[in-house]
Amino acid sequence: YAMGQVCDLLGLTEEAASEYEQALEFDSSSYLIHLRLGATYTRLGLFAEAIEELNVVKKYNPEELQTHYLLDLIYSARKEYEMAAGEYEFILKSVSKNEPQNIEVYGYLGQLYYSQKKYDQAIEQFEKMLGLEPKNADVIYLLGSLYIEVGKRDRAISTLKKSIEIDAQHDGSLNTLGYIYAENNENLDQAEEFIKRALAISPDNGAYLDSLGWVYYQKGMYAQALEVCQKADQ
Repeated sequence: YAMGQVCDLLGLTEEAASEYEQALEFDSSSYLIHLRLGATYTRLGLFAEAIEELNVVKKYNPEELQTHYLLDLIYSARKEYEMAAGEYEFILKSVSKNEPQNIEVYGYLGQLYYSQKKYDQAIEQFEKMLGLEPKNADVIYLLGSLYIEVGKRDRAISTLKKSIEIDAQHDGSLNTLGYIYAENNENLDQAEEFIKRALAISPDNGAYLDSLGWVYYQKGMYAQALEVCQKADQ
């Protein structure tokens, strides 16, 4: 095992793997040897062998975070994204337990759940973030967007309004609230005002232009709607 570490330090990766393999002949229950060998196999590109060793580590010491980091890297390299996401989720949950005040960790976990369309779990993470920073307009905006995904329209509207109250220049909240109104053919004057405010901040944003075109369409202003939508499509 010590020789394996020395070879690692010298960059002799194949020799290190050989030493760790021999070490396991003497102590096959040592999770540290399996971890070192798994890491070495990873550097050699022997991903199947690395996964086998790292899964042994998980059996003996499931809380060892380096194992999950390595598996996340391997699965990502193999384009096995669902498996990679599972390892990343474990890492983030572990970090959040150790650092309960770390708002960024909840954000990463929330984004992971969002990408997997696990909206209720994403909402839970962003609500934790909001508990730590109740006046964070970006987090409130994300929550509002998630409420739309789960069909909580009224709650989405009240949440987005709160974001705008905190930050009147939050263009994402302005546009999303305006689009909700336009989609439901209600409060169209206010929808137009909100979206134009968003466009004043980000004038070339195609999504915002599309929202304005939808407002004009709902108002029966078809020529204006066509003009704006053509601009959004450029």
